[in-house]
Amino acid sequence: VVNLREVLTGAIVMAPMTKGSNLPYRRLCVELGARVTMSEMTVARRLKQRRKGEFALIRKFEDEPFFGVQLAGTNPEEVGWAAALAESRGADLVDLNCGCPIDHFTHKGLGASLGRQPQRIRRIVESMKKSVGNIPVTAKLRLGWNDEMRNVEEQARAVEVDPVAEFEVGLGLADARFEQGRVEGEEGLSRLHLIAHFHIHGFDASRREEGELRGAKRNDLGGGRDGQQHRREDHG
Repeated sequence: VVNLREVLTGAIVMAPMTKGSNLPYRRLCVELGARVTMSEMTVARRLKQRRKGEFALIRKFEDEPFFGVQLAGTNPEEVGWAAALAESRGADLVDLNCGCPIDHFTHKGLGASLGRQPQRIRRIVESMKKSVGNIPVTAKLRLGWNDEMRNVEEQARAVEVDPVAEFEVGLGLADARFEQGRVEGEEGLSRLHLIAHFHIHGFDASRREEGELRGAKRNDLGGGRDGQQHRREDHG
């Protein structure tokens, strides 16, 4: 069984992103020192429909050291099937996306919209864990859908279906609309292994953001967006 905590120790981790992290980009990240890479968000139903473009997203390149496939879906059986498929094609980790705030996906119940249904998250993660062999199952979450529904602790409890598997659960924190978010004050998460990942627009910005993070054990890196910095804290 893969010990994700050992994999992450001392590693440069590429943040899970909805777009932009295709195979050539990941190859470049590995050349620059990344140890853990993540696919673009892959819709489980599109894999089930045998769409070639979606299959390209879960392709691992030769010598990619540790490749995670990021899945999106609402049907537990469908996402479980996709997780098993990803593992059969070389994925070292499968991740449930409960964080993407893009309207195109949330209107379909995908991404951050799942955060409004913690019990659905639980069923999906349970299905993923039953479907894979020895690879970790993680989930990227957000602080909540909005200020009125700030329920990340409830989401985290739903993901952690096996209390023993604490470090097989990944947790990404931010609010649902691209604004900055923090884990400070989320006392129920204090025992979790946190990884901080954030968007930057230059080296000085990345160092400043890294210095401001609290309670994170690791940092990883995403892209920049619309001239704004965007930070998320992830549980690895």
